[in-house]
Amino acid sequence: MLEVGNFASSPAALAYAESRTHFGAWCIVSSPLVLGLDLVTDGGKQLDAVWDIISNTEAIAVNQQWAGHPGRLVASEPGHQVWAKRLPGGDVAVLVLNRGDGPVDVALNASSIAPSLTASSPARDIWQQKNVSGVVSADGTFRVRALPSHDSAFYRFASVATAAAALWPAAVAPAPPVAARGSDGAAAARKACERVQGGGAGECALLTTCEQRCAAAGHCCVGATSGYSLPSCAQGCTVGKQAKTVTACNAACAAADGKCKWAFNSTQFQNCGSCPSTCCNAPVKGECQQGCAFAFD
Repeated sequence: MLEVGNFASSPAALAYAESRTHFGAWCIVSSPLVLGLDLVTDGGKQLDAVWDIISNTEAIAVNQQWAGHPGRLVASEPGHQVWAKRLPGGDVAVLVLNRGDGPVDVALNASSIAPSLTASSPARDIWQQKNVSGVVSADGTFRVRALPSHDSAFYRFASVATAAAALWPAAVAPAPPVAARGSDGAAAARKACERVQGGGAGECALLTTCEQRCAAAGHCCVGATSGYSLPSCAQGCTVGKQAKTVTACNAACAAADGKCKWAFNSTQFQNCGSCPSTCCNAPVKGECQQGCAFAFD
């Protein structure tokens, strides 16, 4: 059980870093994310203090996504550890833990983390939720400098194939134009899905054309359920099958926004279920309506 937010034994600043490190450690090894925090302590102030940690969808995505291995210890020194987890599409997540009482510099051969990890592999800082550069140098060295005591650095590296499809920007950008009419449009949608999802090509084949366009656009979940509070793009595809007009589809999606459970005609939706492995890293407002647009295009 996670001890995130239980600050009784540490100064607040250090406890925050420890909570973040603790949460990252659970994520990198695919452990169940079960909070051990009293949600009402101090009127919820402790919960507020770690809300950005426990609501970090990019960290949660590392925990939930599966590519055959739960995460492994790459390097262990008296003052630090380096953990890595293989992710769908050839991506890899890396967590560096500072176990010492002072700042630490970490350097190791990037190939020991993943054979494909090089300076050309785009990096995403999961804690800061932004793209970064220079984590892997031209000589193939993975570096973290001056990592504070008990804190952690958490990165996600895209494979070259995945990076070419702009995985992370696609999660927050407007959907790219992908034709959906006729056999040529269906083929284009599938190719776009496979290009963005990388190793998810087999799963793309199981999706409808509308869902494939959702995957290509980088929306949260391309399966029947969403792990976030917002209805997924693919749910708009499902509603679109039953709705007679795009207006009716949009109205159903708008009414469901923020709900955990909702229904349209005979279909029951559960937004708080688990995402399939083709789930991207960021929820997008209006993605259900985007599915409607794809369904009626």
